[in-house]
Amino acid sequence: MLLTSKIIDELLDNKFEIDFPVLRLTQMSHEPKKVFSGPGSISQDSNGGLRLKLYLTYDSPEQFHQDFRDEFARPQLPPGKIIPESKYFSLAGMDMHGREWFADRVWASGDLSMPAQGRIIRAKVNDLTSTTKLEHTPGKQRKIHFGVSTLVDLPWNDRDVSEKSISRSRFTVAVEDGPISVTKLDRYTSISISVPEIENPNDYATCIIDSISFATGYYLQPFFESWNDGSVIRTTLFSRRDIHRADRFLPALPQISLTYSDDLADFVRTFSKLGKNRHSLAAGYWYRIYSAYGGNIENQALVLSTAIEGLLKAYFKDLGKPDADFVAQVQEFQSALDEIKVGDRVKQRVRSSLSNALSQTSKSALHALETSGSIPKHLIPIWNRLRNQSAHADELNMDDSTLQKLLDDVHGCLELFIRLVALASNYSGALVQYSQPSWPSTK
Repeated sequence: MLLTSKIIDELLDNKFEIDFPVLRLTQMSHEPKKVFSGPGSISQDSNGGLRLKLYLTYDSPEQFHQDFRDEFARPQLPPGKIIPESKYFSLAGMDMHGREWFADRVWASGDLSMPAQGRIIRAKVNDLTSTTKLEHTPGKQRKIHFGVSTLVDLPWNDRDVSEKSISRSRFTVAVEDGPISVTKLDRYTSISISVPEIENPNDYATCIIDSISFATGYYLQPFFESWNDGSVIRTTLFSRRDIHRADRFLPALPQISLTYSDDLADFVRTFSKLGKNRHSLAAGYWYRIYSAYGGNIENQALVLSTAIEGLLKAYFKDLGKPDADFVAQVQEFQSALDEIKVGDRVKQRVRSSLSNALSQTSKSALHALETSGSIPKHLIPIWNRLRNQSAHADELNMDDSTLQKLLDDVHGCLELFIRLVALASNYSGALVQYSQPSWPSTK
């Protein structure tokens, strides 16, 4: 499917709809698999979510009664379970223009009606994909194009040239695998990524989007994706989620000014290499922090301080371990412990303490980074104070002064988190110093 400006406007206005002469839903888990087939449609709800409606006509009264009995004979879900696997279906259909569409894990909800002659099936669709074959062009560059409904502010370092105008509204990054460009359009942001010859190009593209999100503070959630390798165009429409989050989080890098365009480009190159899978651990922790932002400040503090511990264990696991002499002493004592006449419960507790003494601690790793000059010394007591405070009960009677101190510590820990990510990704450009008054840049 080729995305026209009319279709993109419909997607942005939550008015997109496709009619199907035939839709087919095939149950994914059970044997024999239940299959529903009939005409239907897929449209957007008021929040941009994709919703399916399928009209099923029964061939006989026996088929109707059997389906009716199956629906009411389902076993009850155990406590704590939300959606049974039997509710997930794969989708295949051909629209009125002859385009084939596919989707996996379509959730057929309990919103079912059963008229006398048939049945209406409603379902939620996370993403919907259609593939168009092209005449292959040898040597054509592989690209993934995304549309993001968020209008971002970037240090635009390039011009966008169209038939009607020329404007400085494009940010371009040159990487070894091909150029990356972000363009500010009237209603949405366009991201175009050249991808290398790898097994999972979508994982690479996702890491690029993660890097821009982290650097700028925007949660970039595509509402469409178009993959073109010269032989096919694969278009995927995404169901937009009604998630109550802040529009923007605090950025890791200084923004807007062209002075920092080279820093942002360098951050995209380095941060994107952290991801070996679809998302790097650093990106995962950032999304957790972003999700907590705007909520209760004690919850923000807990998520942020534990995310720092996670970064240290993931990317700095060799730092903060005890020296060889201490390790030798512990091992010697462990051997001598067997000869000491004391109860087994005491020995087990001592052995557990000795094992913990040989492992890395977050605090010792931070001190090792400070000793090497990698992080400022004043950030360590800020993290230690916030980590201890966030682990205790909520202070319901917090006054304004106490609240401001807690907020300052949260900002200081955010700077520490950003610095650790920069170290892990070998980024050495400008960062925002949230522990300092007025939040200056490191450059």
